[in-house]
Amino acid sequence: MRFVFLLALSTGLIFVSEPVSFAQETKKAPEKATLPETWHGAWVGKMKVFQPGGKSLEVYAGLEIRPLKEKAGYTWIIVYGEGEKKQVRKYELLPDDKGSFEVDEKNGIRIAARLFDDTLTTLFQVGDNFIQTRYQRVEDTLIMDLTTYNAKDALKTGTKGVDVTSMKPIARQVSTLKRKKE
Repeated sequence: MRFVFLLALSTGLIFVSEPVSFAQETKKAPEKATLPETWHGAWVGKMKVFQPGGKSLEVYAGLEIRPLKEKAGYTWIIVYGEGEKKQVRKYELLPDDKGSFEVDEKNGIRIAARLFDDTLTTLFQVGDNFIQTRYQRVEDTLIMDLTTYNAKDALKTGTKGVDVTSMKPIARQVSTLKRKKE
């Protein structure tokens, strides 16, 4: 028997459903994760960078996703800026053996990722910062949404034996990308 548990901290709602029984649970090996072909291609557009106090700026952004030829997985090439300030990050999105993905930054850093419907999500920590990314396909658009939180000034609260730690966002980057005609 399993219990379905939903915790939505943003609304203060805690809901526990009735026990749910799954008649015949079978343990199958997870299949290798794949990205739908609708994700493949070169995506370009603008990225807005938001900071506290209303500061923002806009720069060019791109993402190239192609199946790898030599192994299972995809190129995951992120481009920020243009000209002298252009940054190219040549990563790979690789399926793991658990039905999910890893973003391989090709420098020893790998970041766990999971595809839910048409949204690829990650959460990772660098020093005192937690970074959440969401790559979401919506019709003919790919949205890259990255929010950074700092753990140094975490708000620690709780009630009746439940500890809750929340972190304030310190920056957000949102890119709205369209498929580049090839």
